[in-house]
Amino acid sequence: MCFDKGFMAMKVKLAKLRYFVGGLSAICMIATCICFYLFAEIISLDETRVRLEMTVAKLQHDKLYMTRRQLAAADDLDGVDFGDDDTVVIYNRIPKTGSTTLAGIMYALCFVNKYFVIHVGMMDRAKTIALSDQMKFMQNITNWQEKKPALYHGHMAFIDYTKFGVKKKPIYINIIRNPLDRLVSFYYFTRYGDDIRPSKERMKERTRETFDECVQRRGEDCDPVNLWLQIPYFCGHVAECWIPGNEWALKRAKQNVLQRYLVVGATEEMEDFVLVLEVLLPRFFKADQKFTKVGKVLT
Repeated sequence: MCFDKGFMAMKVKLAKLRYFVGGLSAICMIATCICFYLFAEIISLDETRVRLEMTVAKLQHDKLYMTRRQLAAADDLDGVDFGDDDTVVIYNRIPKTGSTTLAGIMYALCFVNKYFVIHVGMMDRAKTIALSDQMKFMQNITNWQEKKPALYHGHMAFIDYTKFGVKKKPIYINIIRNPLDRLVSFYYFTRYGDDIRPSKERMKERTRETFDECVQRRGEDCDPVNLWLQIPYFCGHVAECWIPGNEWALKRAKQNVLQRYLVVGATEEMEDFVLVLEVLLPRFFKADQKFTKVGKVLT
């Protein structure tokens, strides 16, 4: 009887052991299947990542190719060398579009890349000049060999250089901003200034009215006609360019952007615009130190 009891107890233990081993084997098999599944998923994700990177690279290449095709389609830029020492770039900057920030980058790079940055000051904040002065300006900047390569910047309207038979065509660049954002920025700039010259007295400094209050009383500084301001900078010096809502002026501005400008960026995409300039105009904008942050305040 003792032997039978011992034998039965051993059988029970063996049964439990087999059950435990079987369960452990099942767990191991499930874990192995899960590992294989996760491994397959990782491989699939890695392949997807590779395909995505290849797609992005292709899109970037196609975008750059299309940009070059568009630039090549602008017949007025034919024959222009974007990187020689005879190059003249004109940045007819629009107020409150980030122009001070972009000009600061130009000044920072001019010593490294060895080119001249020349500010064009306009009398009495004028944006246009007489036809004879336009001709003199174009002849001076294209023939002034001692100051080449050069990048000219100033708040002035586009000058149609094709009228004056210049031997070396200048390269125009610019940047635009959401019209309402630009207007609001300009409104407060004339009252509070900026961080660049905080001590300078502004023409509207004593007027502390908010933009919303100005809109409510239909003030001149917040008049919707001021949203038009960016168009004349691309249209030119003709009087019709400065008439708000003029369809001919808008059409002329679009034509000039397509045919006379190398590139026009957006304030809201300033960093991308600087990278594009580095690709299109490396003679001026090539930088060993990347401008990952172009400035906290766009002026």
